[in-house]
Amino acid sequence: NLLLKVIHIDKTLLDVSIDKFIGAMRKDKKQIGNSLTAVLMKDHGDKLEISHDITEEEVEYALTDFKESYLS
Repeated sequence: NLLLKVIHIDKTLLDVSIDKFIGAMRKDKKQIGNSLTAVLMKDHGDKLEISHDITEEEVEYALTDFKESYLS
């Protein structure tokens, strides 16, 4: 898939369980409090924003949607 080549994602990383993925996010040095932290692209990738209020449900939805959209 072209997108995976452009953003350089190793497809084997997407085989990790949601729980392990979230566990790794909780260990990130930018992590604050109980919510999850993510660096998100804004303005079509021209800017990055650190968001400290991501829920586990949002992470699960995003990963599931990404896998369904780009790995099928």
